[in-house]
Amino acid sequence: MGSYENTQEYLAYTGVTFTLLWTETWEVWDHYGMETTSDFILLDPEGNRLTERPVPYSEETIENLLTEMTEPVEVAG
Repeated sequence: MGSYENTQEYLAYTGVTFTLLWTETWEVWDHYGMETTSDFILLDPEGNRLTERPVPYSEETIENLLTEMTEPVEVAG
């Protein structure tokens, strides 16, 4: 994505409202195994992966992942 300013412009252009992890180095990309700007992984607030591996971004993919994460869970008791 380039500079922080370019990233902010991209977010404003696309209307992205979720938190985006951005860094000037490739350290985060390397840590999570990212290869292209279209790679997508879902992280919890502590930075743990909620998806197995980077996947190509698509609205359908994200909606499916979020639906799975927010489905009610039955608690035995």
